[in-house]
Amino acid sequence: MNAASIFPITYDDPGRNEWERHQDMIQAVRALYLVSSAAAQLGRSGLEVTASQWHGLLECTRRARAVIDQADVMDASGLCRTLRELVLVCEEILEQGAPGMCSPSLWRSAGRIGREAYECAEGSITGAST
Repeated sequence: MNAASIFPITYDDPGRNEWERHQDMIQAVRALYLVSSAAAQLGRSGLEVTASQWHGLLECTRRARAVIDQADVMDASGLCRTLRELVLVCEEILEQGAPGMCSPSLWRSAGRIGREAYECAEGSITGAST
């Protein structure tokens, strides 16, 4: 499974309305949460993150970055905020250059922020809280 198959959105279309952009954000959270949490489970335990997992993290982070870059800069919703936080921690992990170079605490942060973002995305679907 590649990043495009779990993240099939057209986030670069400027004609997308607010609801469509919100759905893009939900898809971005889900995809990035899926790959980042899998890598974080391994990384925080000092286990090897495979090259394909690393590549998936890179691709989903790039796609999520594109979604939030398309979002309204002033969007302060919980969903947008948590997606931004997740992208930032994933970018920090990727900047380390290799999975083994990341500290366990950074991997734990990715797992925690990922769970928060996922809960926020699911809450925005059910109408709980954003």
